[in-house]
Amino acid sequence: MRLWGSERADGYRDRRHAGEVLGDEVAARLDPAAPDDPGPVVLGLARGGVPVAAQVAQAVHGRLDVLTVRKIGAPGHRELAIGAVASGGRRVLNAELIAHLRVGDRELEAATTQALDELAVQEARYRG
Repeated sequence: MRLWGSERADGYRDRRHAGEVLGDEVAARLDPAAPDDPGPVVLGLARGGVPVAAQVAQAVHGRLDVLTVRKIGAPGHRELAIGAVASGGRRVLNAELIAHLRVGDRELEAATTQALDELAVQEARYRG
């Protein structure tokens, strides 16, 4: 039986702890940087990956950046992902599911626009 406050089943107390462990592993495998090298860029997938990536960036003396992604929800079933959009407008779709659900072009564009609008808000929160 796990008690409150004990380690999770995956062995980490929280995302920060996972980042510390991962950061130590990555740092041990990196070649030493040249004095003028700004270090690696560590990308954290918003939202849950940012605490992990922040610890990794600290361990490797790198810079943290955030990659934001939003799910494109199925019309009438927003929690069902039919695709995703990322920073810069890159869109990935599940064509098989879209065809199965008979999502039309207009519905798909509306769902994509909504996801892009949400992504813009999320980006503003992270980047100011």
